[in-house]
Amino acid sequence: MRAARLLAALILVAVVGLAACGGSTVKVGDTGRSSSPAPTTLRIALLHLAPASGDLAANTTLIAGAVEEAAARGADWCVTPELALSGYYFRDRIGLRWIGLRWTSHAAVLSRLARDNDVALFAGMPTRDGAPRRLHNSVLVVDRSGSVLGAYHKRSVIPGTVEGWAAPGRAPGVFDVDGVAAGVLICADAWPRRFARETAAAGAQILVSPACWAPGEMGPNGVWERDSRLTGLPLLVCNTTGRVKGGDDRRAASVVDDHGRRLLTFRSPTSEVFLVDWDRQAGTFASAGSFTPAAAR
Repeated sequence: MRAARLLAALILVAVVGLAACGGSTVKVGDTGRSSSPAPTTLRIALLHLAPASGDLAANTTLIAGAVEEAAARGADWCVTPELALSGYYFRDRIGLRWIGLRWTSHAAVLSRLARDNDVALFAGMPTRDGAPRRLHNSVLVVDRSGSVLGAYHKRSVIPGTVEGWAAPGRAPGVFDVDGVAAGVLICADAWPRRFARETAAAGAQILVSPACWAPGEMGPNGVWERDSRLTGLPLLVCNTTGRVKGGDDRRAASVVDDHGRRLLTFRSPTSEVFLVDWDRQAGTFASAGSFTPAAAR
C-alpha cells in the first residue's frame, strides 16, 4: 500500500537526519509553475482531519491514506488542516529540534504522495529557515508532478501563545497550481483585512486556508465571509477536528465562501474528507460527497 511505503520513507529520512530537501529553488512567496493544465471543473478534497499531537508517523499515515482515497474519487487538489503533519499542539510532546532546514526532509514524502496520486497538495507543517531559531507555521504547496512550488509562512502569529515558537511570515503566498493562482492564508491570517487584500492584489484567483480554528468567543465569527466579500474571491477553509489536550475542535467547520456568502459548511467530530467540485468557468461550487479515511475508521 502506498501509505505504508510513504510511512517507511518518513521513518528512513528521520533516521538519516532532517537535512534540507534538495531540488527545490522556489523561494517563499514565489509563484511556481504547475506541470499540466487542470480540467474546467476541479475537485478539491478538504482533509478535515484530527491529527495526533506530535505523532509524525501516525499523522503521515492519516494524510497519505486520505490523499490516496481522495485521488481515487477524482480529487485534483488536496488541502490539509493547519499543522496537520505535526498536530497543532506538538511542541510539548516532541519539541522543536526535529524541524529541518528549508522545506525539511518530510517534503520528500509529501512530494512523492502528490506525484504518485496526480494531485496538488497544500500541506500544513512546521518549517525552518536558515537561521537556527527561525521557525514558521507553514503550508507547503506541491504540484501534481511532485515539484515543491514553495512554502507560505503564517503571518498572523501572536507571541506568547501556544504558537509562539513560530516567526511570522513577511509576504503573501500565491502559487500557480494547475493554471490557477491559489492564494494561501493560514487560520488567523484571515483576521486582519490587509492579508486577504494583499493576497488578492498579488494575483490570487482563489483563497485556500488551512486552519485550526474552533467556534466560540475567539472563533472566526464571520471573518471568512468578510474576506471573501472584500476580495471578491472564493475562500475555501480546511479546518481540523478532534479533541486533544490543548483544545476541542470537534465543532470546527470547513467551509466554502464566495463573494461574502457561505455556500457550504462541513463538520465532523472525527476525521472526514469533504469533496467539493469547483466549476472554474461558471464560478460555482457543489458538494461532491464525503468519506471517512481508512486510517480513522
